[in-house]
Amino acid sequence: MVKPLPQVLGQLGAGEKVSELGAPPLAGARLEELGSLLAVNGCGSTPAAADEHLLALFQSLALGAEAERLHALARPAQDSIAKRNRRKTYLEPHSCEEWLGRSRAFAARCDKLTFLSCEALYSALAMQHYLELDVADLRLLPAQRRSSDSYTDGVNDQFLLDATRGRFTVMGEVFHYAEATKAGESEVDFVSRLLNAVRAATLPALLAPVTLAMSQSGLAALERASLCIAAVSGGSQRVDYTLELEPGQPGAVRVSLQLLRQGFQEYLLSGTPDEDIDDAPRRSDRESWLKKAATVVLGPGGDVDVVHLEETVDVCHQGRRLPSSDFFQDPPAASAAVAASRPEPTPRCLSGARGCARRLCRRLAAETRHTDLRESGIARVA
Repeated sequence: MVKPLPQVLGQLGAGEKVSELGAPPLAGARLEELGSLLAVNGCGSTPAAADEHLLALFQSLALGAEAERLHALARPAQDSIAKRNRRKTYLEPHSCEEWLGRSRAFAARCDKLTFLSCEALYSALAMQHYLELDVADLRLLPAQRRSSDSYTDGVNDQFLLDATRGRFTVMGEVFHYAEATKAGESEVDFVSRLLNAVRAATLPALLAPVTLAMSQSGLAALERASLCIAAVSGGSQRVDYTLELEPGQPGAVRVSLQLLRQGFQEYLLSGTPDEDIDDAPRRSDRESWLKKAATVVLGPGGDVDVVHLEETVDVCHQGRRLPSSDFFQDPPAASAAVAASRPEPTPRCLSGARGCARRLCRRLAAETRHTDLRESGIARVA
């Protein structure tokens, strides 16, 4: 049984929250109230490990939403309707309860999660939540939506923009614009041919979520769920999307997406929840590579299931392969698991929650600096 965690978030009370976030106390959801809301009093049919991860995930999302809310009050010009709506998902009790319940329902119905490692399980749960949140936007009015994604005739507009940038395989047929141009095919004809293939393989009700997943929007969900702390610069990038029918589920489709970065000779490491890391660029050999991949099953009834996720980093420096553990952070669920097995929160558990808030604030404060880095060629892997 997973114990309630009001003691974890609750001990980040008003006074401590002020010192961590660097802002005066303001109206809004208190962290101790969120802690009570996120308490899971029984596992039911949800695997215990998934419950631990979901508790930690929604704890971090609530902390992030509160940090962003305070940041928006200080810099309202950087806020938007979509950002405010997304914050409400975690700061309004009924909404947070609904989405936590949805995530637990996914964990209960998807038996393939039992084959994932602890780290992959956390990331799969997180990615599923982010994708389902985006898919739910399709049923909302524009003023209620949580993302800036737009659609034309049921097709995600970002998919149309990305059609010439990646490699698509639809029902076994490969669509690669770089190869199509060699045969004299125009961009308009190529995009039209790709879109027709996707339409033919997909039920009309699934066209929007399928094209969302097969675009930068899908990769963004994978990146946000990633535990990798490396951001690479230079080298080559290859993005692959695959669409096929899901065996045994009439009307359902399977979307696989993969990002491969190779040949980079410079990278950054971001700070983990428990420590600060020097974010100066580091050197790597040209043989280094990084891969992120996920598989999503989209059902005709609206289910969005992330059934597989993997991340691999192989970085060498001066001929020596660096430990892969240097490039990943532990799942936040590790802290939640410690708290669940003890009557009182451990120092590591509290440190993880405080560290999460500190990291979120550092990211917000460094927004401009990171924008400059991207413009100079140091890009976050996405």
